[in-house]
Amino acid sequence: VEHANKEKTLLADLAASKASRSRTLVFVERKKMAGDLNWILNRRGFPSDTLHGNRTQAERESALEAFKAGRINI
Repeated sequence: VEHANKEKTLLADLAASKASRSRTLVFVERKKMAGDLNWILNRRGFPSDTLHGNRTQAERESALEAFKAGRINI
């Protein structure tokens, strides 16, 4: 997917899989990109969180537990 179309393609793919409640991991190149994408997804109704080195261990564990428990899917 071309860089300019990545966000649009991701949102379309997530919308298509939302009914199945599938879990999705999205990998990005930079921590800022992870934060920006997390903000966009949450604003669009896709509960998500981030895992990266600028978060505390407790924050990372909380995000991972929420993912495992199905409280967030992305």
